[in-house]
Amino acid sequence: MSTDQPSLWVALDAYLESARSPLDCMQMSELDGFLTAVVICPEIIPADEWTTIIWDGQQPVFADEAERTAVLGGITGRYNEIVSTIDDGTYAPIFWEETDGAVVPFNWAEGFLIGIGLRERIWQPFLKSDAASQSLFPILALGSEEISEEMAPEDLQTMLADCETAVPASVIEIARYWRDGRRKPVRRQEPKQGRNDPCACGSGRKFKKCCGATV
Repeated sequence: MSTDQPSLWVALDAYLESARSPLDCMQMSELDGFLTAVVICPEIIPADEWTTIIWDGQQPVFADEAERTAVLGGITGRYNEIVSTIDDGTYAPIFWEETDGAVVPFNWAEGFLIGIGLRERIWQPFLKSDAASQSLFPILALGSEEISEEMAPEDLQTMLADCETAVPASVIEIARYWRDGRRKPVRRQEPKQGRNDPCACGSGRKFKKCCGATV
C-alpha cells in the first residue's frame, strides 16, 4: 500500500487475500475507491447494500469472532476515516505499490466507478456538468480501460506520476460539488393557472373572472 496502515487495515488486507474471503470479493485498493464513492454520494446508501457489493453477493466466512470484529471494524473504520479526512481536506487514497515502489492506482479508480454505479441516476447532474470534465477525468482515465487506451502514452504516464496528488484533489472537489449543491434551495414551480380553469381560491368562478382579473 502507498500509505501507512493501522493495525485494522492490516487485518482487513490479510483477510481479503486469504482463502476464507469470498472468491471474487474486492481487494483493499478497490475497496477503498468503492468506499470513497459511497461516502461522497449525495444520497446515503444503506450499509447492507454496499457491503453486499464488497463480498460479491456472498457471505464472508471468518475463522473466529476476533477476525470478524477486526475485518468488519476495518471496513467501518476506513469508511469513517474517509468521511473525516474529506471534511478536513487531508484525504489520501489507498493505492497498491509495486515492489519497486511504483504506485498503481487502477484498482482504486475501478472501485470508485463501481461506487458511482450504485446510484448512477443520482450522479447524473454531476456527470453532465462542466465540473465533471475537470475533477472526474483523472479517475475515469485510471479506472476505464477504454479511456486510458485512447490517451497518448506520455499523457497517461504523467497522470500516473501525479495520481497521488490528482486523485485526492479530485475526490475533495467532487465532494465539494455535492456539498455546495445541497445548500441550494429547491424551488418547486406551481402548476400554471389556466385563465379558463376554476380559480384556485375556491370561489367556483373562472380564474379570468376572479383572481385572474387583476393579473
